[in-house]
Amino acid sequence: MGSCLSSPNSSPSSTEPRIQLSNKTRTLSKSINLNKDLVWLSEAPVNKAQTLSDRAAFWETADVYSGKKLIWDTLKSALEAEDEEFAKLLISSANIIVPTMQLKDGCYDEQGERYVIPNYCFSLPANVIVLNPDNTSIHIASDSDLTSTVEISSSTQLEIVVRLNSGKDLNVFLSETDSLPILSNKVLQKLNLNKEDTSIKFIYRGKIIQDNLPLISSLDLKPNYIVQALLLNL
Repeated sequence: MGSCLSSPNSSPSSTEPRIQLSNKTRTLSKSINLNKDLVWLSEAPVNKAQTLSDRAAFWETADVYSGKKLIWDTLKSALEAEDEEFAKLLISSANIIVPTMQLKDGCYDEQGERYVIPNYCFSLPANVIVLNPDNTSIHIASDSDLTSTVEISSSTQLEIVVRLNSGKDLNVFLSETDSLPILSNKVLQKLNLNKEDTSIKFIYRGKIIQDNLPLISSLDLKPNYIVQALLLNL
C-alpha cells in the first residue's frame, strides 16, 4: 500500500502578489490615507459614466505630460485595489513619498518629481447625476445632502479662455486640481472631437505647457487669462 509524504512546511502556491517590506515601512504605510471617500463637487453636475471616462482618460495620458509610467500605474492600482492595506503597501514598495499622508495632497517619487491626482480619480462627485429606479428622472445631490461635518474639497472654479489656432475662443472652467489631460479633454468635448484623432498643444506666455501639475497653481492663472491651443490632426 503506497503512502503520500508531505513536508509540514509545504503549502499550496499562492497567486497573491508578495511584497517584501521592512517593519518600519509597513508601519509608515498604515498611516497613508488613500482618500477614497473624498467628498467634492464638480463644476457642474455630471453622471457616473462621464466621471469614469475622465478618470480613464487621465490614467491613460498622465505619463505623457510628466512623471514615470511605473509610478502612475502604481497609484492607479492602489486606488483601484479592494484591499486597503495591500494598496498602501503598493505605494510604499514603489518608494512613493506622501508628505502629508493624504494622497489627495499629492506625492513624490524618489527623484522628487511631484504627482497630483485629480479628485475624480478618488471618488464620484457629491453632485453626481443619479437615475431613479424607474430610469425616467434624475436626482442631483446638493450641498444639503452633505453633512456639516464633511469638508467639501470642491475647490476653486476658475474660468479661463482657450484660444484656438483657428481664432475661436472657448470659455473653460478649471478646478484647482485640473491638470493638462483634463483641460485637453474639456476642449475636445466642447469641439465634439475625438482624442484618438486630435492632439492639442497648449501654450501659455509663449511656452508649451508640458508638465502634469495643477494648472491654476503652477501657471498662476487668473480669471479670463488666455491659454492658446494648437490643434493637430493625428
